[in-house]
Amino acid sequence: MIQDVLGLPVELAAPFDFSFLARYGTPFCVFDQQQSGNIAFGMQSAQWGKLFVKFAGAPTVNARIAPAPAAEALCLAMSAYQALYAHPALVKLLGCGTAAGGYAAVFRWAEGVNLYPGMRFSPAERYTHAASPLYQLSHQPLIVRLRMLDNVFDFHRYALSKGFMAVDFYDGSLLAVGCAAVNLSFPFVIVHQHIERDSCSQL
Repeated sequence: MIQDVLGLPVELAAPFDFSFLARYGTPFCVFDQQQSGNIAFGMQSAQWGKLFVKFAGAPTVNARIAPAPAAEALCLAMSAYQALYAHPALVKLLGCGTAAGGYAAVFRWAEGVNLYPGMRFSPAERYTHAASPLYQLSHQPLIVRLRMLDNVFDFHRYALSKGFMAVDFYDGSLLAVGCAAVNLSFPFVIVHQHIERDSCSQL
């Protein structure tokens, strides 16, 4: 079904009240096809500028997990994120906590290109189609790709030093940010880590 959420059409498995989003401004895009049970919105706020609001607890259309355990998983992941977010490769987390019977995490919006091609391309086309982000990445100069890889390794070393190990780390966890410039210190921004921690924080 298609539901209007503050003027934006959103595909859901069943109706859900997203009125809590209004506190973050006006939505300008939605990511509603995830299998994780999460749904995310790009929000334009007069007070905070562009935000990325990730929410678990709604009946998303492709979820492989029920809303309640999806919310618990996001809560645990954000506890880990808070322990690690001082690393400069992570998108800035502004707050997280319970909302609308689920769990929400609010991030500063990060401009960039997600490296996961999703269903837009066949498995072969992901590496051969000129519009695929993986194809575009493969045609960056070697020095750019090596510096990107250094940034990923640096974050993993940092996570290990804090007692964490990343799991489910793949191209969908990454944004390429200004990857045409070889002098950027952090051309990758790591979007999420599914790492469990102690307890849930409040928004």
